[in-house]
Amino acid sequence: MNTKSAALEISYHAAKLCKENLLEHSEHAIEAVKSGVLNDDFIKVAETIIMIGGMVGGFGDHYGRVAGAHAIHNGLTALEETHQALHGDKVAYGILVQLILEDKWKEIDEILPFYQKLHLPNSLKYLGVQTIDEENLIQVAEKAVKPEESIHVLPGAITSDSVVQAMIQLEEKVNGVTVS
Repeated sequence: MNTKSAALEISYHAAKLCKENLLEHSEHAIEAVKSGVLNDDFIKVAETIIMIGGMVGGFGDHYGRVAGAHAIHNGLTALEETHQALHGDKVAYGILVQLILEDKWKEIDEILPFYQKLHLPNSLKYLGVQTIDEENLIQVAEKAVKPEESIHVLPGAITSDSVVQAMIQLEEKVNGVTVS
């Protein structure tokens, strides 16, 4: 019998709550930051990131973290051009790559309008990469799939080739960029 532990169930429900809260409150939270006026949405987003996000990672251990997304972040550090990009922006891009690796195109379609509204990166160009070619993607992928990386908690065998293919699919399908 393959059942999830109570801790993993809590992590799963906390992750769903994180997603719901961020999708609902982020836009107005950003407005609060820009205006310098604290609002309930900013508080809700801060609580979600700190408290509920902490529950996801705490109860879920390595299964409850955005495993592929953080590994992609780490892989992106191989490209000097991305060093100026914020951690959260690289992880946001990594979420899209992870969803492709998991073949969750419907979820990508659901969150892309959110990404566009909040100007979150859905392209390597947004992260400062001027030349999007297979050589750069291989550098990112090889670093992202090192044996100690969390990407390996995703189902199936994740290889540097599968990561390169996911990044190509993202760049081509979502952004219309042809990777050479």
